[in-house]
Amino acid sequence: MISLREATDLINKSVKPINVNSIPITECANCMLANDVYSPLDVPGFANSAMDGIAIRHSDLNDNPPWTLKIQKIVAAGDSPSKTLQKGCAVKIMTGAPLPEDADTVIQVEDLTFQGDYVIINELPKPGKNVRPKGDSLKEGELVFKKGHILKPVDIGVIASIGLERIEVIPKPDIAIFSTGSEIKAPGRPLLPGQIYNSNDTVLKVLLNNIGINSVNLLPPAIDDKKILTDRLNESLSSNHLVITTGGVSMGDFDYIPDVVKELGGEIIFHKVIIKPGKPALFARFNRNGERFLLGLPGNPVSTVVGYHLYVKQLVCLLMGIPFKREKVMAPLTDELQFSGFRQKVIGITLSKSNDKINAIPCLNQQSGRLASIKNIDGIIYIDGGNQTVPAGAEVEVELL
Repeated sequence: MISLREATDLINKSVKPINVNSIPITECANCMLANDVYSPLDVPGFANSAMDGIAIRHSDLNDNPPWTLKIQKIVAAGDSPSKTLQKGCAVKIMTGAPLPEDADTVIQVEDLTFQGDYVIINELPKPGKNVRPKGDSLKEGELVFKKGHILKPVDIGVIASIGLERIEVIPKPDIAIFSTGSEIKAPGRPLLPGQIYNSNDTVLKVLLNNIGINSVNLLPPAIDDKKILTDRLNESLSSNHLVITTGGVSMGDFDYIPDVVKELGGEIIFHKVIIKPGKPALFARFNRNGERFLLGLPGNPVSTVVGYHLYVKQLVCLLMGIPFKREKVMAPLTDELQFSGFRQKVIGITLSKSNDKINAIPCLNQQSGRLASIKNIDGIIYIDGGNQTVPAGAEVEVELL
């Protein structure tokens, strides 16, 4: 067995980013750019109105107010720019509509009085008011984003505004998930004697979706049959960057995952970590049209959630080329914790705010086989192995899920 730190270090050393690919921009949020992005055009490509109102030539407002101008035409968003604005005239203009070339100022409709084909202006506007100049947002040839930038959702809109439909990024990984065990059934189906409902694949998929990983292939459970498990894993590795299994990694007669990995030519990077829960975790690498990875988590549902936090989030970031950092907060414990045994303990924590202070409420009855024992958790804490007592009120570092 190895320590948790050794396990995460081995993952860091073993996993390289996925190959760069050109993908639709709608799939690029939170991905890393593979190249600099320059604007191929001015945004906007023409001067346009920021308000509904009238467009005028400011120099036409001479002498003293009020001024009365004839409305030459109406310009709507999407119209072609008018080449000329006649002297002493105005055009009625809508938000986003192109300004006539000779117009330089827009007055919003709330400040105007209309009388038939004329408009009355009572106050002198500032020159250029309510006009969005050509290239006001981005200039043609301007650097929009540098290589290595991690795209936020708003950034995708910026890229759409310069007309790009696809860009080159390190894409999100394709992930397959399946549970093993003849005793598990998918929710919604009737249970036979000795069977239980499978929560592991569901919670993993939802946790991955929650961090923006939607390319998750949820496969039916695999019964405890070595050939079936071998075929399932072989097929999953051929089309996914990462396969996550639950169950089948411990020391039982039907825990086939370690043997199947070896038969399929995989390299076991680690198997068994000195933590509780989650000791039997297995991580392996395969050479299948590039590197593919298997993370075998224990079948107990609390171990699955812990394994997601400890390994899956790190793996996803590494595959996407993104620096991985756990979010943490400090908070005082509400209850005393006492532990024995040599393994490092991973304990679920619910955060509660009271009087502008955040408190850490530990799961006092946490058990690996009872997912309900960690319901409502917001994060985890670590307790070193050995005989340990952590008093109520002690400040602890909570890693957020």
